[in-house]
Amino acid sequence: MAFLVAGTLQVASQMADARQSLERKGKYGLQGPRVALTLSSPGVLASTVAVLEDVLRTLGFESCQKREASVQPEPSPSAQYDLSGTRAALLLSVIHGRPGAQHDVEALGGLCQALNFKTTLRTDPTAQAFQEEMAQFRERLDARRVPVSCALVALMAHGGPQGQLLGADGQEVQPEALVEELSRCRALWGCPKIFLLQACRGGQRDAGVGPTALPWFRRWLQASPTTPSNADVLQIYADAQGRSSGGPTPGSSDQADILMVYAAAEGCVAYRDDEKGSDFIQTLVEVLRADPKGELLELLTEVNRRVCELEVLGPDGEKRRKACLEIRSSLRRRLCLRAQPRPLPPRGC
Repeated sequence: MAFLVAGTLQVASQMADARQSLERKGKYGLQGPRVALTLSSPGVLASTVAVLEDVLRTLGFESCQKREASVQPEPSPSAQYDLSGTRAALLLSVIHGRPGAQHDVEALGGLCQALNFKTTLRTDPTAQAFQEEMAQFRERLDARRVPVSCALVALMAHGGPQGQLLGADGQEVQPEALVEELSRCRALWGCPKIFLLQACRGGQRDAGVGPTALPWFRRWLQASPTTPSNADVLQIYADAQGRSSGGPTPGSSDQADILMVYAAAEGCVAYRDDEKGSDFIQTLVEVLRADPKGELLELLTEVNRRVCELEVLGPDGEKRRKACLEIRSSLRRRLCLRAQPRPLPPRGC
């Protein structure tokens, strides 16, 4: 009898999960009031605007404001970054003491190759090596005779309670200093500079908001992940919850063309799976490989949506945890990382 009840409850739970997933995945709830605004140029007939207003009211929009708008010119080619020049990537990853980090290195390295980035990889750098590698990376770019159009830097390590990175020697390096180093690169003036940071930024652990339907037996039937996730924060910092960095903000208004993507919100833990790598890097690679022609900020929004939907079993106990990216951008144009077609060699007579 107990087996029959458990089976019935399991089927009911799966049906409820499937129904909720179909109803909410990738969709916003529209139960609240709906307000519309129509903008029309002076040449549009009033009757056309009236028809549109009727359609909006039929769709449930309670109020519809209308204004006349001047005609805007089509976006010029300068609205998008020109990536026809050399693309360079620097991957700095601490592997020792971070199980699963090698999977991130392999996945990100393969993505950079597919997007035509000339990639430099360094594993297990000390704190001083983080700074030295960034300085050498900048010097190599400045020394190039051919134009450089984009740079990507991935920093993957344990993190401290105030957002600092920890080298393989356990010493600290401030990511802001690394950003400042690259921002001084003359070859990259006016070019996009992308920073990916897979590291904890504090000790706060996000428990998320669980579903309200069928609460008691869904928790009973829910299976644990096969592999618990680790946090990219050292144990010495595990109790430093609630702290936040008081340092300068990277990507501020005086640093144009910089895109910073953090694996965790400020003050929070970033998780990493021993067998698969981190949710941030693996999801990023998956999304960009599926749509390499897409605009990068739009793709990062999709990456964040997927990461926020995941649940991990953190190293701090049996409680399930959530993560959320933080994206800071001072980009001035659209950024698309699609691979540029290579010119064909000239044919002989």
